[in-house]
Amino acid sequence: MGIVLKQKTKTALNKIFLDGLSIALGQVTVTKPGGISHKTLVAVSSSLVSQLMVDDRFVECMSGIVPTKTKEWLTTEDAARLSGFSRPFIIALLDGPLYTGQVTRTDKGHRRVNRSEFEDWLNKASVSKSQPKTVAQVRSETQEDA
Repeated sequence: MGIVLKQKTKTALNKIFLDGLSIALGQVTVTKPGGISHKTLVAVSSSLVSQLMVDDRFVECMSGIVPTKTKEWLTTEDAARLSGFSRPFIIALLDGPLYTGQVTRTDKGHRRVNRSEFEDWLNKASVSKSQPKTVAQVRSETQEDA
């Protein structure tokens, strides 16, 4: 198990640990023989944060705090991130004949695509971030299945 935190959150946790360590070890400084350097304190606090990311107890606590709700309707930006394609490609895909899932538009004309249908289409087209495909490859695979 493990969690992914935004850099801002990791930085805040690092600062909290660094401040705590500095206060707790305030008497032990670089100027004293055998003292702990600021660089070492930073490394220790960073190590503590890294350890938290894989500690099941911390992950369980955070999962109660971090919203895990998934959106039913994706924006074109969401669909692009999910698929690994660019947003303009997703727009062209949703407007073209290759994508047969449900696409709606907001009052302002922004496209929204049903998450489960889009994920099904991605699986059918064998698209993944680790194996990017060209438009021609996706088009030919989709037409073969039709």
